[in-house]
Amino acid sequence: MNGFANDPNWVLDAGKDYPSLAWEGTPGGIIPEPEIDWLEGQGTADRPYRIDTADQLILLGKASILWDKHFVLGAYIDLDPNLPGRQVFTQAPIQSFTGVFDGNGRTISHLTIDGRDYLGLFGRLGWLAEVRNLGVVDVNITGSGDYVGALAGQSYGGVAQCYSSGSVSGRSEVGGLVGHNGYYCQVTNCWSNVSVSGHAWVGGLVGYNYYGAVTQCYSTSTVADTQYGSDGGLVGSNRDGTVTASFWD
Repeated sequence: MNGFANDPNWVLDAGKDYPSLAWEGTPGGIIPEPEIDWLEGQGTADRPYRIDTADQLILLGKASILWDKHFVLGAYIDLDPNLPGRQVFTQAPIQSFTGVFDGNGRTISHLTIDGRDYLGLFGRLGWLAEVRNLGVVDVNITGSGDYVGALAGQSYGGVAQCYSSGSVSGRSEVGGLVGHNGYYCQVTNCWSNVSVSGHAWVGGLVGYNYYGAVTQCYSTSTVADTQYGSDGGLVGSNRDGTVTASFWD
């Protein structure tokens, strides 16, 4: 992995200067963007970075300079912590994402997290983020705080043709797929089959739909009784959002 101390956000000309952020200016000129030589592609819509291994996905979690790029999944990824090089995460593998992630019809399995807030494959999806054609299966996510989902803890982006299975728990805004779906954000053609539990705003697919839209989705999730109410088989709480052509079974 290119960069200083295996972190591409930093660069260092050994013996000549001190560690600097990749985008910082230094005397004599601007430090060039680090070369990403561990992923195929260019990170564009036409040539997205391709993720083929669990190691590449885990490294992506360290490379925040790439979180606004385009990605495509080139293989089925297994994050089972019992496999070599895998781990029980204490936070979302990708904490804040504003790019485009195309699962290409493949799955990421056995994601295991034991942490606090903003948990899921993505901790937060930003305004321009898109995640599509991805299954996050056999997850085991335990949060002691808020915003927890198999795919995303909080979404202000678009999620389409995605699904989830496994178990997810947290305190509030906990969903089988997305914990919090925010302003004018779309969850479309998605489904979940997850064991979901929490204290408030707990849903089989989406925990809290806040001015968002859930369209053509369904859930076969089980939702445990909550301490403060606001739970549902599909959506835990729907505040000024829309839920259309969707159901819970």
